[in-house]
Amino acid sequence: MFSKWLPRYMENPFQKNAKKGAESVSVADHTVCLQYVTKTWLENEARQLLKKIMNRSPSNDDLHGGAYTGGAGIAYAMLKASSSSFNHDREESTKYGKRVLMLHLEAVRKKESNRETCYLLGSLSIYVVCILYGKTNEGNKRLIDRITEIGHLIASGDVLGDGDDELLAGRVGFLAAVMTLREHLAHKTIPDNCVKKVVNKIIASGRSYASSKQFEVPLMYQYHGRHYLGAAHGLMGILQMLLCFVEFLDEKAKSDVLETLDWTVSLQLKNGNIPSKVEEEEVDRGENELVHWCHGATGAVHLMIVAYLRTHNKKYLKSADAALNLIWEKGILMKGPGLCHGAAGSGYAFLLFHRLTNEQRYLDCALCIAKAFCSKDFRGKARTPDRPYSLFEGISGALCFICDLLEPDKAQFPLVPIPFS
Repeated sequence: MFSKWLPRYMENPFQKNAKKGAESVSVADHTVCLQYVTKTWLENEARQLLKKIMNRSPSNDDLHGGAYTGGAGIAYAMLKASSSSFNHDREESTKYGKRVLMLHLEAVRKKESNRETCYLLGSLSIYVVCILYGKTNEGNKRLIDRITEIGHLIASGDVLGDGDDELLAGRVGFLAAVMTLREHLAHKTIPDNCVKKVVNKIIASGRSYASSKQFEVPLMYQYHGRHYLGAAHGLMGILQMLLCFVEFLDEKAKSDVLETLDWTVSLQLKNGNIPSKVEEEEVDRGENELVHWCHGATGAVHLMIVAYLRTHNKKYLKSADAALNLIWEKGILMKGPGLCHGAAGSGYAFLLFHRLTNEQRYLDCALCIAKAFCSKDFRGKARTPDRPYSLFEGISGALCFICDLLEPDKAQFPLVPIPFS
């Protein structure tokens, strides 16, 4: 049980009225925040984060798992920083990123079990970042071929069982890998027939598991026997990625995805949150509720954005806005500045919704969250993550977020992109 003495979030210093959520960002609040959060301020904060990362030597912590907490994630942040306007040492940051990435790749290749079929928690994400570093490198063909082989492998059903489809280590991680490559490269790298096989397997897996456990919805999945709903280990992340590849869904599969999506929306609590798992349906956890990208409202915003892009149904915008109201209240998370369960993840929900709607207030909320987690007050109170420099737990994720604040019209969540175009 999470101790009552360790709050999950810091009070939002820019929030005037908790009952009004994101709508409570008044003109006065904007003025207070935006007096400080200028382009110059953002560039300075980005430089400080970049310097802090590059001043440390790669460690053994960088050599484990995938891009989630390993060196490949740090390398991704270096690549992002190398193309940002604030960075005057682009060659050095790229060089540092390559060094960390190669150490990570070499380390996992030496391991007997390198979780090659896992995306963010395994080698698949390392391969993707390697390809991004060598966009025109013919040597990438071997990695692309291997990713294609992994796709056929996980589609066969020999590696993962029914329901084993979540984002971090399951089948839809492969779809996120393909989306990332499509986002960064000008051409398709993974054959459509391979992608379609994986999509079909995820649908079949969800149907089989839902039927075996007698769920009323057409699709259901599990992670270690629990029916999580969040973006990282649960249903929302799976639905998001299936909707990203809607062109490979037949009419029945599309119907099943949308029916399951609407059932998920029906679980949204009055305060805008989504329970962390099916077993907590209609349970009010109060101050102990999870408002993260991995579990809860923050990840729900990503799903609702993709759902709206695919259907143009405004009920998904309404659901996202309700989630954002809660994130505005409880999103300055005390677990640190990272993406998964940290403050930068909360900021991305607003930033991505701004990219969708072009409404200034959502960008202002994102800027205010950046100001909050870069403050001395936050740094003094927040807990230090286990992997403080990593992409999904640490400051590499915060660096990506600030880079995207400098170019909000191009903002993308690292390694799990949304198909805006």
